Amino acid sequence: MNARSLAMEFLRREYGVSKLSDLPSQTMLTVLSVFFYYKNRPTNIQLEELKRWFWRSSLSSRYIGSGYNENIGADSSAMVDLAIRGNKLNLPKRIPSFSEFEKVDLNTGRSTLRNSVKQLLWLQEPIWINGNKVKREDVETGTKQKEDDHFYPHNWMKKGYVGAEINNILNIHFIPKDENVIKSDKIPSEWLAQRVGEQNASATIVEKYCKCNLLPFENVQDLKRFDKKFIRKNGRIFPDKFRHRYRQFLWNRYQIFIKEFSKLQN
Repeated sequence: MNARSLAMEFLRREYGVSKLSDLPSQTMLTVLSVFFYYKNRPTNIQLEELKRWFWRSSLSSRYIGSGYNENIGADSSAMVDLAIRGNKLNLPKRIPSFSEFEKVDLNTGRSTLRNSVKQLLWLQEPIWINGNKVKREDVETGTKQKEDDHFYPHNWMKKGYVGAEINNILNIHFIPKDENVIKSDKIPSEWLAQRVGEQNASATIVEKYCKCNLLPFENVQDLKRFDKKFIRKNGRIFPDKFRHRYRQFLWNRYQIFIKEFSKLQN
């Protein structure tokens, strides 16, 4: 196999990347290929260094914009040193701020952070409450709708409950395509409680579903307690209260994501 094929195989094996558009930056494949040109099989130490490189280069957007010319040559040379001499890459660790997350749309625009978040979620191997793994090819099919992948429904923007921040990357959520149809624009706590009852899902599997999707809840009860702050007695929604709670949801989710990103960079 040539260096590019070996690099792509590494990305597929470690991160489930099957196409270049999955990467935070497509230039990452070029830089990684330099390593595999000199070394077909990385040692365990080199493998750990490549994993750190993946996350640190992604979260610092090293190969996008102004950083491209400055970093691609230096990092390619460092890959040669890693492959031949085992020298560490020594890329700096970076944790994006909450304000950076706030600028990233779930579906549109070019963003290394959005793709990094998606890669992080897939790394958790998300499941549905029936115990089945969520399939990447099902979620990321070309026929997906713009309302797919939202935890709090996209349609709530049309109803006036919230603005364009409903599309924030921190509102991302991976469930099977048919479950997205069932979920529609229901209040998450009501939808999840209904589906848990219909599928007779155990408390353990619900907790695992929440954990694998990096949600700031452990079970339906936690979610109900969070949602009830913006639900009227007639089941309708207080827009002002929802906007406040939604921002809290985004902040809580941010804390979970940066904790995981910090672990991966180490």
